[in-house]
Amino acid sequence: MNSLAMMIETAAPRPGRLVFVDTKELSFRLNEFNPVVFSAIDVSTHLQVARLYLTSTAGSSVDFLDFIGRKFPFPILEIRTSGKSPFTTSTTLQANHLFTSTAAKGGIMHSISPNPQDDDLLSIFTKLTFGGYFEGSIDYSAEQRLMRELINFLFFHNNH
Repeated sequence: MNSLAMMIETAAPRPGRLVFVDTKELSFRLNEFNPVVFSAIDVSTHLQVARLYLTSTAGSSVDFLDFIGRKFPFPILEIRTSGKSPFTTSTTLQANHLFTSTAAKGGIMHSISPNPQDDDLLSIFTKLTFGGYFEGSIDYSAEQRLMRELINFLFFHNNH
């Protein structure tokens, strides 16, 4: 625990210094859409926000970036994501990617962890996000519970 506390203090000595953003695709479809939960968690405070989108696109990632900028009560200095879509593509220079360039315009550095298993904090914190909570055990009833309880969970987590 001391080692983990030291890693957190070093990586995020104050709120907003490091925020992890992750996505969790749900297995069911709504017509032609594949719903996805975007989650963000501040490493320093463990405050988190989440939002459900119908698709996982660069546009939805930019909308989520705007959402977390308004919802967190402190400025965000760095966002770290995995090296997967919608945060990066292999065909675009990362600085030109819509998510990275929009973050940079807002004064936020976007860092990528290509292999989350090698990033100790990212691998821990993505399991603490709302979507990560169900990782490996999500089925139809869990997804229904996820959709029903998302707002209630986040209210409880952030306020109690």
